[in-house]
Amino acid sequence: MKKIISILLAAIMLVSLFSCGKGNEDAPEDTTVADTTAKDTTEKNEESAKDSQIDFSTVMVRGYRYAYIGEECEAFKIAEGADHYESSKPSVATVSEDGKVTPVSEGVTLIGYVKNGAAKSYVVCVFAEDGGPDRSAGEAQLFESGDTFFHTAVVGNAEYSTSNADVVDVTEAPTLKFKNTGYAAVTAANISRPFVYSFIVYDRTVEE
Repeated sequence: MKKIISILLAAIMLVSLFSCGKGNEDAPEDTTVADTTAKDTTEKNEESAKDSQIDFSTVMVRGYRYAYIGEECEAFKIAEGADHYESSKPSVATVSEDGKVTPVSEGVTLIGYVKNGAAKSYVVCVFAEDGGPDRSAGEAQLFESGDTFFHTAVVGNAEYSTSNADVVDVTEAPTLKFKNTGYAAVTAANISRPFVYSFIVYDRTVEE
């Protein structure tokens, strides 16, 4: 009888050991399945970001850059490594999948981009090869067409003039009117000396 009980106990122990070994062999396969699922989700998110469209009517505008016809330029610094790029006006400048901007004609366009799941944009102001901003005017200020701005940077009475009245109207200065897209240097001259300011005017029109 003792011999039979010993044989039964030995058999039970063998079955238990076999079951544990099988469970350990299955564990790596389960882990592999989990890793694959995570990878698939990441790839789907990346594809979704690439396919997304940018709503230029509401997208945030973060800075600007100048560009010249005939000169391809890299993406704006804060837009580097984005998942998706898009130009609101390809007739002014196009943008490649890796963010390279190619100026086409004089004008102003928004370059939208999707980065870390958020859509933003920056302004590209395109000049002819022999054109360009007034470098003495310093950093440009951005306004949308149709905006007005009460200019209080110059102390005392000043006479205002503009390099492009179609872009910035100074007839009612110090209230400035931003009429059309483009670049203009505005000079405000008081008794002490003339002060020059750069303005880039953009709009949110999207070309079909």
